[in-house]
Amino acid sequence: MSMQALERPQTAVITVMAVLQPKGPKRPGHLKDQDGVLWSVWPEKLGQYQIGRDYEVEYEMNGTYRNVKGGRAATPPGPAPDNFVTMSDVQRNSRPTSTVANGSTVGTRKAPMDQQNYYKPTSPEDKKSMFRCACVTAFIRAGQLRADRNEIAAAVSEIDAGYDMAVTSHD
Repeated sequence: MSMQALERPQTAVITVMAVLQPKGPKRPGHLKDQDGVLWSVWPEKLGQYQIGRDYEVEYEMNGTYRNVKGGRAATPPGPAPDNFVTMSDVQRNSRPTSTVANGSTVGTRKAPMDQQNYYKPTSPEDKKSMFRCACVTAFIRAGQLRADRNEIAAAVSEIDAGYDMAVTSHD
């Protein structure tokens, strides 16, 4: 049995400075860390890494190559900001009121403006943008779209057309 077979995967914490797409089919992409070191990653796992974030990666050395076997965010997200409002907060704090003839409301006393939980509905433009981002991300993660501006522009155009077609058919 070779020494290579007995080695356990190593771990490292890296800051991703660049995500490089594969240069061909059945080829790995790469992560470039803060020291300029390249880490080989298969395309199906490449989409989970974001530039500027820290990751704890598990890797194996193959000569001078570092082959990433897996990774997770090294710094978990912090707590939600104080002014963060969830839908359940909005539903719990909204009580029906009745309007009487003189225009005043009866039922629930309104809280001062700075204490009210406000929920702003998503605008149609934001909905379309969110849909577009989700689709492009899914295509890149699935390896069906490269990080090439012409490919992305064509994909966004098709996604927008499909979204517009779906939205207008429901109106």
